[in-house]
Amino acid sequence: MLAPITSLSSFGAPCGAPALGITPVVGPVVTLAFTLPIAGPVPNVIQAPVPQSCQNSMPNVQLEVEVVDQDGNAVDISSAIGLQLWLLAPDGSPRPVPAAFVSNGMDGLLEYTTSAEDLTEAGLWGLQAQLTFGAQILTTRWAYFAVEPNVVDI
Repeated sequence: MLAPITSLSSFGAPCGAPALGITPVVGPVVTLAFTLPIAGPVPNVIQAPVPQSCQNSMPNVQLEVEVVDQDGNAVDISSAIGLQLWLLAPDGSPRPVPAAFVSNGMDGLLEYTTSAEDLTEAGLWGLQAQLTFGAQILTTRWAYFAVEPNVVDI
């Protein structure tokens, strides 16, 4: 049996944690991981989306993207001179954020860790990576994740 709710602090659990009986904690990193093919021909390997979510205005959400080719193999992005993620808010407004390599880029992994000001609107968000190689700009396909509302807006 679940413990009774005694205050609003019972809500607001970190992503993926049960909402009841957990006091919100500011600081732990929550990772949302995506495998995104370079935009272009329809990929030979299509992965079913895995539903991922986090709380509205939650800091330290680590958005991790693995850039892959049309066969699902990691793309070496180590020579990219520009790394950026685009967040598409539920209202349709695009928000660029700087990305960084998780290691050295040879594994196709890049990331961005949010602040409390990044994911301020509840709803379905889009995520796309943009990579600059000299004069060439490559983008990935879009991935989507949910930002869930808080019981009380912060």
